Amino acid sequence: MNVLQICHDAKGPFVDICRQYAGALPRDRITTVYLCGASDQTVAHETGGDKVLFFELDSSFLRGIKWTALTRLAAVMHEGKFDVVIAHRYKCIYLAGVLSYLYRPRALLGVVHEHKVFQRPTRSLFVRLWCRHLRLVAVSNSVARDIERFCGALPERLFTMHHAVREDLVDALLHRKEARTALKLSVSGLALVCIGRLVNKKNHRLLIDALHQVPDDIHLSIIGDGPLRSSLEAQVERLGLSERVVFHGHKPSASRYLKAFDGLVLASGHEEAFGMVLLEGSAAELPVLCSNVGGPSELGIADLLFESGNANSLAAEIMKLKHVIPQSADERLRNFTPDVFARRMSEVMNSVIIG
Repeated sequence: MNVLQICHDAKGPFVDICRQYAGALPRDRITTVYLCGASDQTVAHETGGDKVLFFELDSSFLRGIKWTALTRLAAVMHEGKFDVVIAHRYKCIYLAGVLSYLYRPRALLGVVHEHKVFQRPTRSLFVRLWCRHLRLVAVSNSVARDIERFCGALPERLFTMHHAVREDLVDALLHRKEARTALKLSVSGLALVCIGRLVNKKNHRLLIDALHQVPDDIHLSIIGDGPLRSSLEAQVERLGLSERVVFHGHKPSASRYLKAFDGLVLASGHEEAFGMVLLEGSAAELPVLCSNVGGPSELGIADLLFESGNANSLAAEIMKLKHVIPQSADERLRNFTPDVFARRMSEVMNSVIIG
C-alpha cells in the first residue's frame, strides 16, 4: 500500500513518532510530509520510510482555512494516490480530512497526542458529522477518554496506541561519567532530572516548590527551554535554591544524558497525554516518579506516584527515590517495544481497512 504520513513539524518527539509509524509498516511505501520547519536531511534520515518532504511553511499558513497548505498537500495526494493517510495533531487531521473527500483513501487515521484537542465545538462537529470516515488513534487511554468527553462515543472509530521506545536508545546513552562531563555536572548526593519544555503543563513550579521541602543534598537538573524559563529561574532564586537547581537549556537528544542522574521526575498532571520521557528514563534504568493522573500513570512503569498538584506529596515521594531499586529496562519496557507497536498498528489497520 501507499501510505502518506502528515506532521506539523519535526520538533520535540515527532521525528521519533513518525519513524515509529513508518517502521510499523515495513511492507508499505511510506511518504512523510512535514508542513513547517526547514528542510533537514538528518531529520529525513531519522524519519525513515521511502520519501520525506518538507513544505517549509510558516506556522501562520496553518491558521484559518489554510489554503496554501491545502493546495500543496493536494498536489502530493493527487500524485501519490495513497491508500492510507495518517495525520498527526489536529491541523494535519483537518487538512487530511478535507482532502480525503477529493482523493478517497481507503483509510484515514488521525493521531491525537494531547488532551482537549476537541474542546472547540467546531472540531467536535468535524469528527462527529463532517468526517465520519475518519478514525482516531489516541496515544493513551486518558486521551481516548478525553476525546469521548467532547465527541461522544465513537464505536469502531477510536483506538488507543501507546508509543514505543526507540530500539537504539540504550546504545545511544552516554556512560555516567561521560554524561556528567558533557553537562558540566558535579554534584554529590541525589541528582534528579526533569526533561521537557518549560511550559505550564509540565508543572516545573510545583517541582521546584517540592525541592524546597527536601534536604539540601538533593539536586535538580532541568533540561529544556521555553517561555517560563525566566520566571522559573526567579522562583529558584527566591527560594534560595540556586546551588541546587541547574537549568541546562535545550539539549538535542536529551535522553542520551540520563545516566548522569539518580532519578527522573515528571511533574505534569492531567494535561500530560503520554510522557515519552518515562520510557526513556526506564530504558536508562533510572527510578521514575510521576503524578497519579493522566497518561503517565496508566503506563505502569513508574516506580513512585505522587498526588497530582500536591507539592507536599511530591516532596515525600522524592525522599523515597534514593531507596528505589528499579526493574531492568527489558522488564519495564516489554509492552513498549517497536514489535508491540507494530502488532497494534497491524490490528488497527486490519480493523480500519478490512473491518
